[in-house]
Amino acid sequence: MTPQSPPFFVWHTAEDPYVPPEHTYRFASALAASHVPHAVHVFAHGPHGLGLALGAGDAAIWTTLANAWIHEQALPPATCSTASGRVRASPLPLVVCAAVAVFQ
Repeated sequence: MTPQSPPFFVWHTAEDPYVPPEHTYRFASALAASHVPHAVHVFAHGPHGLGLALGAGDAAIWTTLANAWIHEQALPPATCSTASGRVRASPLPLVVCAAVAVFQ
């Protein structure tokens, strides 16, 4: 992972029996350490493999959150900033993923 990595939108459920949410937390930490723009959402309920999560409680909102985040990333560079305060143009493509599996 480098500062040139594309922005990431990541979502996960805390109840996922196959991929622990800790993987998502570690991935988000690595994104932050590399100053890569990202959004991370961990929903309390839901099994592995929800896809669009239609009718899956709180997790069903992930597509709405992703849509808003994607549009935010497409704003002109002067209106986007990273956690470090540096302004960065967001290169496309953006990465949207669920249930991050971290291999050691």
